[in-house]
Formats: sequence, C-alpha cells, structure tokens
Amino acid sequence: NVVIPPTWEFAVAFSEGKALVSHNSNSSIIDKTGKMIAENLGPGTGMYQFKNNRARCRSLEGQYGYMDASGKRVIAPTYDVADDFDNGVAIVSLGGKYGLIDTSGKLLIAPAYEFLFNLGDGYYQVKDDQGKAGVITTTGEIIIQMQYEDVFHLQKNFFMVEAEVGMERLNGCFDVTGKQIFPASSMVQLFFVDGKSLVTSGQRFGMIDTTGKYIIPAEYDSIGYFFKGYATVRKNGVYGAVDSTGKLVVSPTYTELRPFVNGLAVFREKSKYGYVDASGKVVIEATFEEASVLVDPDRREFQ
Repeated sequence: NVVIPPTWEFAVAFSEGKALVSHNSNSSIIDKTGKMIAENLGPGTGMYQFKNNRARCRSLEGQYGYMDASGKRVIAPTYDVADDFDNGVAIVSLGGKYGLIDTSGKLLIAPAYEFLFNLGDGYYQVKDDQGKAGVITTTGEIIIQMQYEDVFHLQKNFFMVEAEVGMERLNGCFDVTGKQIFPASSMVQLFFVDGKSLVTSGQRFGMIDTTGKYIIPAEYDSIGYFFKGYATVRKNGVYGAVDSTGKLVVSPTYTELRPFVNGLAVFREKSKYGYVDASGKVVIEATFEEASVLVDPDRREFQ
C-alpha cells in the first residue's frame, strides 16, 4: 500500500519516526503518515537520517553541524567531517584531527587524533600521527596505549590487537579494563569460544582460557575445534585428542583421528580404520578399509 504519495524529488529512509524530504530544493521533515513536522528548512539542510534526535546538516561552505526534529540548527556547522550520533556521542573532525561531541555540541574529546573509530559499547579506536592504534572511552580514558597496528572489539569483553613484529603481524588480547590477557605474539587471532581461545607460541599451537592461562600447552602442530567435549591435536604428524579441560585423553599416535561421537572416534593406523574411546582405549581394532560414525553403538534405540 502506498502510504505517502510520490510527491518528493528526494527522500531518505525513515529513522526515529521521521524522514527528510526535498522538493524544488526546499527541505522538510515528515512523519510516517506524511504529515509535515517542519518545513522550509533553508539551504544546507542535507539529506541525512535522524540518530539520537539529531540529523547532520551542512553549511553552504560544506561544513557539518546538526539539527533537531524541528529543523533547528542546534549544533552549528563548524566541522569538516561529522558522523551520526550513536548513544549520544558523535565523531567529528576539525583541521584533520578527530574528536567526540555529545548531542548538545559539547566536546567530550577535543579533535586531537589522526583517526577515531567507534568500536561499540562506548569504546573508540584512536591512532596517533605514526598510525599506531589504541583504545579510549567516551570520557577520554585510555584503555590501551597507542602502540598497535590495529585493534578489534570482536567480543563484548575483549579487544584483540595486532602488532608488527619483524615482517609479521602478531595478535594479542586485552580485556575491556585494559588488562593484557595475552601478549601480541600469536600467529592466529584470538577469539574465545566457551571460554577458550587458540593461540600460538612460535610455530606451536596451544589454547588459553579468558585469564590467559594455558589450558592446552603450546606444543602441537595443530588443534581442531571442540566437538562434544573433545578436540583433535596433531603432533609430529600424528593425531590424538584432548578433553575440554585440556587433558590429553588420546596420545598422538594415529595418522587420522575423527571427532568423538557417542564416546567413540574413528582412527586410522597403517591404512586401516578402527575405533578408540575417550580414555584412549582401542575398542575396535583397525581392520577396516573405511569406517563411519557409530551413531548408536550400544543399540539403545532397539532395546
């Protein structure tokens, strides 16, 4: 159903129940019924969405400010660059430097950074004139010093950092208080799943918990994903398995070891397949040319 007839030459998407529209170069604000909230907003209005009851506008000289839902310019267009508000804060730029303002136009952080990016949850990546990245809050509190190549807020409680070490980019991890969980020394990016993250030390793989403590020592060629409480590990070209506490339950012995299902895993030894249990005991000797998962090894469904 057409709820607002095609009257306008330009229109932006609705946000916060309002939209900017334009006809004959004259901009207005309408509600979702098409009713005028404010009209004849004058030159330099721009066509931006409302966020936190503020929409960007521009001066005829191309500088940015903000207006409210009545069309009033509540923050004068004085900035070279301005972003939408998010949780009451917006990134602005002046003279090539970036800072933060609130919805009243008050400077929370004066434009002083070469780069400023919203990481979410009230955290911002900042960079200095050497291109080094760190993390600050909306109050300007430094969480991570500007010494890394990049910073990511991929998980709610953690930051991942990248550092340039020689010819490599290595990864580390901090919590949101700024405490280092793992130094920037891992070849793989850190991401916690069920409280565990894969890391490397040198060329070897291990696994840590959210405090940075090793659950699985960094002594393996590879570590697979956990499935039903177990993960395969490879060492010196052969495979074993660990449980969710990091305990080695199957010593690296086999040329192939598949995931545990119903307490049993298929292994390959000398081109033949058999089954091993989660204690490392061979339950069915390797006598088969191929083997699949024992879905119901105890035949419970047929009792």
